[in-house]
Amino acid sequence: KARLIQQVIQLDDLLDQASLDGLADRVDPGLTLREAKARFQRGCISAMLLRHHGRVGEAAKALGIQRTNLYRKVRQLNVSRSLLLPRK
Repeated sequence: KARLIQQVIQLDDLLDQASLDGLADRVDPGLTLREAKARFQRGCISAMLLRHHGRVGEAAKALGIQRTNLYRKVRQLNVSRSLLLPRK
């Protein structure tokens, strides 16, 4: 009998394979450096919050910043608050 092996692709699998190759081709030439930096940071923070299922402490540790700094950046960069795990 042949065994059917079913694999599910998880978000972590995709994030581990994500690459910034060709990023210069995708940067909007109308953006200032500040706007491009904010867009990049927003994307990194959003991805890390998704990867850690909204757990801010774990996401902050993975990003190499303090938890309080991550909360501040979430506010400053208008990261979707729906990505955060609700506080108990």
